[in-house]
Amino acid sequence: MVDGSLIPEGFHFVSHETYDGVHRWKVWLERSSVESLRYYYIDFGLSRRYSTNVGVLDVGILGQDQSYPERSATIPYDPFKTDIYQLGKWILGMVEVGFKNKAAAIAHVHQAYDGLEFFSKIGDAMTRKIPEDRASISDMLTMIDGLKPRKLKRRVWAKHNPKI
Repeated sequence: MVDGSLIPEGFHFVSHETYDGVHRWKVWLERSSVESLRYYYIDFGLSRRYSTNVGVLDVGILGQDQSYPERSATIPYDPFKTDIYQLGKWILGMVEVGFKNKAAAIAHVHQAYDGLEFFSKIGDAMTRKIPEDRASISDMLTMIDGLKPRKLKRRVWAKHNPKI
């Protein structure tokens, strides 16, 4: 989820292409023209709160994506590394085109955008099979900071929409 700074008038909660439910937006800012966007990764109530972020271990098989390798109802694992894995899977779902089977295609319906290919390395680093080998948040920020600004200003296209 992204903050509303791209649409200065805001948007209607039901009719997303309008600001008041009736009139279409007059202004839509380019993401490169806004000083700072905030992106939020939200989980709709599947989260847990811990008193610390060091040495936390948990068990359970909750979550939207059930494919994380350390998933266990009995063997403790680091839930923060699991979060990184799940966010990485989402990033790869936005970037990659190929599917090994129909179930994978259904599970990754967001794999529909051109212009995000440079995020593949970040997604790959986040989804390594061994949790200790996964990128940390600071590793990911370093990778993003290393991207060329012109790449971040590229248009992102839905694959089913023609490029203009």
